[in-house]
Amino acid sequence: MAKTIACLGSSAGSLGEPAYDAMVEVGRLLAKRVVRVVTGGFGGIGMEAPARGVKEAEGVVVGYTMWGKRGNEFLTYTSPQHRESTNTEMQFCLRLGHILQSDSFIIARDQWGPGTIMELLGIINLNLKLWMPSGKGKRLAILTLVQNQNKDTNIISMITDGEDWRSCMPLILPTCRPEEAVGWVLGD
Repeated sequence: MAKTIACLGSSAGSLGEPAYDAMVEVGRLLAKRVVRVVTGGFGGIGMEAPARGVKEAEGVVVGYTMWGKRGNEFLTYTSPQHRESTNTEMQFCLRLGHILQSDSFIIARDQWGPGTIMELLGIINLNLKLWMPSGKGKRLAILTLVQNQNKDTNIISMITDGEDWRSCMPLILPTCRPEEAVGWVLGD
Protein backbone atom coordinates (compact mmCIF):
# COMPACT_ATOMS: atom_id res chain seq x y z
CA MET A 1 0.00 0.00 0.00
CA ALA A 2 1.30 3.46 -0.89
CA LYS A 3 2.31 5.84 1.87
CA THR A 4 0.11 8.78 2.76
CA ILE A 5 1.86 12.10 3.26
CA ALA A 6 0.05 15.15 4.66
CA CYS A 7 1.00 18.57 3.31
CA LEU A 8 0.14 21.38 5.70
CA GLY A 9 0.54 25.12 5.98
CA SER A 10 -1.02 28.49 5.43
CA SER A 11 -4.14 29.09 3.37
CA ALA A 12 -2.45 32.26 2.04
CA GLY A 13 -0.18 32.48 -0.97
CA SER A 14 -0.46 32.04 -4.71
CA LEU A 15 1.38 30.80 -7.77
CA GLY A 16 4.62 32.68 -8.38
CA GLU A 17 5.47 33.13 -4.70
CA PRO A 18 8.56 31.14 -3.58
CA ALA A 19 6.85 29.14 -0.82
CA TYR A 20 3.83 28.33 -3.01
CA ASP A 21 6.03 27.22 -5.91
CA ALA A 22 8.16 25.09 -3.58
CA MET A 23 5.06 23.28 -2.34
CA VAL A 24 3.89 22.73 -5.93
CA GLU A 25 7.23 20.98 -6.45
CA VAL A 26 6.68 18.94 -3.27
CA GLY A 27 3.34 17.77 -4.70
CA ARG A 28 4.95 16.82 -8.02
CA LEU A 29 7.74 14.90 -6.31
CA LEU A 30 5.33 13.02 -4.05
CA ALA A 31 3.08 12.08 -6.99
CA LYS A 32 6.08 10.79 -8.95
CA ARG A 33 6.87 8.54 -5.97
CA VAL A 34 3.28 7.19 -6.10
CA VAL A 35 2.39 8.62 -2.72
CA ARG A 36 -1.15 9.55 -1.72
CA VAL A 37 -1.20 13.16 -0.54
CA VAL A 38 -3.73 14.62 1.89
CA THR A 39 -4.31 18.28 2.70
CA GLY A 40 -6.86 20.45 4.43
CA GLY A 41 -8.36 20.95 0.98
CA PHE A 42 -8.55 24.72 0.76
CA GLY A 43 -6.20 27.32 -0.82
CA GLY A 44 -2.71 28.65 -0.28
CA ILE A 45 0.75 27.20 0.12
CA GLY A 46 -0.19 24.41 2.51
CA MET A 47 -3.16 22.96 0.65
CA GLU A 48 -3.68 24.22 -2.91
CA ALA A 49 0.00 24.33 -3.89
CA PRO A 50 0.81 20.66 -3.19
CA ALA A 51 -2.54 19.61 -4.68
CA ARG A 52 -1.65 21.52 -7.86
CA GLY A 53 1.69 19.70 -8.06
CA VAL A 54 0.09 16.31 -7.49
CA LYS A 55 -2.52 16.94 -10.19
CA GLU A 56 0.16 18.12 -12.67
CA ALA A 57 2.03 14.86 -12.07
CA GLU A 58 -1.22 12.84 -12.31
CA GLY A 59 -1.16 11.65 -8.71
CA VAL A 60 -3.86 11.35 -6.06
CA VAL A 61 -4.63 14.08 -3.52
CA VAL A 62 -7.44 14.05 -0.97
CA GLY A 63 -8.74 17.23 0.62
CA TYR A 64 -10.37 17.24 4.03
CA THR A 65 -12.68 20.25 3.97
CA MET A 66 -15.38 21.36 6.35
CA TRP A 67 -18.22 23.85 6.83
CA GLY A 68 -19.71 22.77 3.51
CA LYS A 69 -17.01 24.64 1.61
CA ARG A 70 -15.75 23.31 -1.69
CA GLY A 71 -12.16 22.22 -1.87
CA ASN A 72 -9.64 23.64 -4.30
CA GLU A 73 -9.85 22.71 -7.98
CA PHE A 74 -6.78 20.44 -7.91
CA LEU A 75 -8.13 17.78 -5.54
CA THR A 76 -8.73 14.26 -6.77
CA TYR A 77 -11.23 13.63 -3.95
CA THR A 78 -12.88 15.70 -1.25
CA SER A 79 -13.80 13.91 1.94
CA PRO A 80 -17.59 14.26 2.31
CA GLN A 81 -18.02 13.44 6.00
CA HIS A 82 -16.78 16.85 7.07
CA ARG A 83 -19.57 18.62 5.21
CA GLU A 84 -22.46 16.54 6.53
CA SER A 85 -22.25 17.41 10.21
CA THR A 86 -23.57 20.73 11.46
CA ASN A 87 -21.39 20.53 14.57
CA THR A 88 -18.38 22.74 13.79
CA GLU A 89 -16.26 21.35 16.60
CA MET A 90 -16.80 17.76 15.42
CA GLN A 91 -15.99 18.70 11.82
CA PHE A 92 -12.76 20.29 13.02
CA CYS A 93 -11.77 17.23 15.06
CA LEU A 94 -12.59 14.77 12.27
CA ARG A 95 -10.65 16.80 9.73
CA LEU A 96 -7.56 16.99 11.93
CA GLY A 97 -7.86 13.33 12.93
CA HIS A 98 -7.91 12.18 9.32
CA ILE A 99 -4.89 14.32 8.45
CA LEU A 100 -2.91 13.05 11.47
CA GLN A 101 -3.41 9.44 10.33
CA SER A 102 -0.84 10.12 7.59
CA ASP A 103 2.50 8.30 7.58
CA SER A 104 4.56 11.52 7.54
CA PHE A 105 4.14 15.28 7.21
CA ILE A 106 5.50 18.25 5.29
CA ILE A 107 4.66 21.67 6.69
CA ALA A 108 5.22 24.75 4.54
CA ARG A 109 6.86 27.41 6.66
CA ASP A 110 5.75 30.77 5.37
CA GLN A 111 3.41 32.04 8.04
CA TRP A 112 2.71 30.19 11.26
CA GLY A 113 -1.03 30.69 11.54
CA PRO A 114 -2.95 29.18 14.45
CA GLY A 115 -4.15 26.23 12.34
CA THR A 116 -0.63 25.32 11.23
CA ILE A 117 0.73 25.65 14.77
CA MET A 118 -2.08 23.44 16.04
CA GLU A 119 -1.25 20.79 13.41
CA LEU A 120 2.46 21.01 14.26
CA LEU A 121 1.81 20.60 17.97
CA GLY A 122 -0.59 17.73 17.27
CA ILE A 123 2.13 15.91 15.34
CA ILE A 124 4.68 16.49 18.09
CA ASN A 125 2.25 15.49 20.85
CA LEU A 126 1.27 12.24 19.13
CA ASN A 127 4.91 11.46 18.35
CA LEU A 128 5.82 11.86 22.02
CA LYS A 129 2.83 10.10 23.56
CA LEU A 130 1.76 7.47 21.04
CA TRP A 131 3.83 6.95 17.90
CA MET A 132 7.38 6.96 19.32
CA PRO A 133 6.57 4.77 22.37
CA SER A 134 5.06 2.20 19.99
CA GLY A 135 8.20 2.31 17.82
CA LYS A 136 6.39 4.04 14.96
CA GLY A 137 7.53 7.66 15.16
CA LYS A 138 6.40 9.78 12.23
CA ARG A 139 8.75 12.09 10.33
CA LEU A 140 8.11 15.77 9.77
CA ALA A 141 9.83 18.07 7.29
CA ILE A 142 9.47 21.81 7.78
CA LEU A 143 9.98 23.40 4.37
CA THR A 144 11.10 26.95 5.02
CA LEU A 145 11.65 29.68 2.49
CA VAL A 146 11.12 32.70 4.73
CA GLN A 147 13.50 35.62 4.63
CA ASN A 148 13.93 35.83 8.40
CA GLN A 149 15.26 32.44 9.48
CA ASN A 150 15.25 33.60 13.13
CA LYS A 151 11.49 33.00 13.19
CA ASP A 152 12.13 29.29 12.62
CA THR A 153 14.69 29.24 15.40
CA ASN A 154 12.01 30.51 17.78
CA ILE A 155 9.62 27.69 16.81
CA ILE A 156 12.35 25.03 17.04
CA SER A 157 13.54 26.38 20.41
CA MET A 158 9.95 26.24 21.66
CA ILE A 159 9.85 22.58 20.63
CA THR A 160 13.19 21.79 22.24
CA ASP A 161 12.54 23.74 25.45
CA GLY A 162 11.56 20.69 27.49
CA GLU A 163 13.46 17.44 27.89
CA ASP A 164 10.54 15.35 26.60
CA TRP A 165 10.21 17.46 23.49
CA ARG A 166 13.87 17.01 22.57
CA SER A 167 13.36 13.30 22.12
CA CYS A 168 11.26 13.90 18.98
CA MET A 169 13.79 16.27 17.34
CA PRO A 170 15.44 13.42 15.36
CA LEU A 171 12.12 13.07 13.49
CA ILE A 172 12.04 16.75 12.42
CA LEU A 173 14.00 18.11 9.47
CA PRO A 174 14.00 21.84 8.73
CA THR A 175 14.99 22.34 5.09
CA CYS A 176 14.65 24.81 2.24
CA ARG A 177 14.76 22.15 -0.50
CA PRO A 178 11.59 20.35 -1.67
CA GLU A 179 13.64 17.29 -2.74
CA GLU A 180 15.15 16.97 0.72
CA ALA A 181 11.74 17.35 2.42
CA VAL A 182 10.22 14.62 0.26
CA GLY A 183 13.21 12.33 0.71
CA TRP A 184 13.08 12.79 4.48
CA VAL A 185 9.40 11.96 4.91
CA LEU A 186 9.73 8.93 2.63
CA GLY A 187 12.73 7.61 4.56
CA ASP A 188 15.38 8.03 1.85
